[in-house]
Amino acid sequence: AFLHGGYVHPGTVVVVQLVTTRGAQQNVVGVVRRCRYIQSNVHEVAIQFKNMVDPAVFCRDAVRLRVLLAEEDAALARLARMHLGRLNCEVENATDGQKALELASQNCFDLILLDMDLPVCDGYTAARELRKRGFTGMIIAGTGCDSAEDRKRALEAGCDRHLVRPFSYEALAES
Repeated sequence: AFLHGGYVHPGTVVVVQLVTTRGAQQNVVGVVRRCRYIQSNVHEVAIQFKNMVDPAVFCRDAVRLRVLLAEEDAALARLARMHLGRLNCEVENATDGQKALELASQNCFDLILLDMDLPVCDGYTAARELRKRGFTGMIIAGTGCDSAEDRKRALEAGCDRHLVRPFSYEALAES
């Protein structure tokens, strides 16, 4: 999001000029997703860029999102790690629910992607336990199907969202 001296209609295609950490200028194309009045003639304009933008190119102190990926399937974990890497995330992997709980208690994560069918301790139990222990970050449930019952069960366990596995780049980027 950027501050701007006027209202910009959502859906408007814009070109934003960003300055890299080395002082070079780069034009980036995006679409306005929302425009919110702040005060006087100042508006906060949220832009979704057409192509991925690496924040580290423009800010030395860019913070990488720390993600705990709880996924036992090695191929699905590789795919999710690849997508999350493109989103500038730092990823740690757990292959069972008990290991996910241990890692979550030892480290600070911004987001937990939690397979609901994990061995040792399933994702539903792990999500309930994470919330019981005070985890306030986002938990996204991953299941093999998109039924209303799966979504309801995941939300009741303490998950914030539900995504169908394998996770697509677009679904993870929106989360």
